[in-house]
Amino acid sequence: MEKYDGIYMGNKEKKYVYLTFDQGYEAGYTEKILDTLKKEEVSAVFFVTAHYVNSAGDIVKRMIDERTHSPETIQSIIKVCQTLKKKA
Repeated sequence: MEKYDGIYMGNKEKKYVYLTFDQGYEAGYTEKILDTLKKEEVSAVFFVTAHYVNSAGDIVKRMIDERTHSPETIQSIIKVCQTLKKKA
């Protein structure tokens, strides 16, 4: 970690990396990212907006189907999206 000026918490000897995507994926890269995550058997979290859920539902479904989120996170995402949709 020191070599790359990385910032970390916890035991630096354990080889865990947590990937999150909160912007950029919506520029057309999501399916390529999902392909790579699946190929390399890597989990990640995508922070998505209600607009993205409504406009790219098939890709969001793929995120869920390929378990890029925990079941608890998926349920939270669904509840937030349903609430936002009701307010729209």
